[in-house]
Amino acid sequence: MKIRKYSKLTPAQKEFIDGLKHSLEQVELHLQGKVQLQDAFEFLDELKQELGK
Repeated sequence: MKIRKYSKLTPAQKEFIDGLKHSLEQVELHLQGKVQLQDAFEFLDELKQELGK
């Protein structure tokens, strides 16, 4: 997937696009069977543990 570069993006927008690009790459690897993604319950459990620290 090719993402165009836009020079007028704010740093926050660039950070969002970088995160989105990473997420899409992870989904692609998952579809190829190369990585196992967390399900929503695993994610929420991990988030609760992090917030409880």
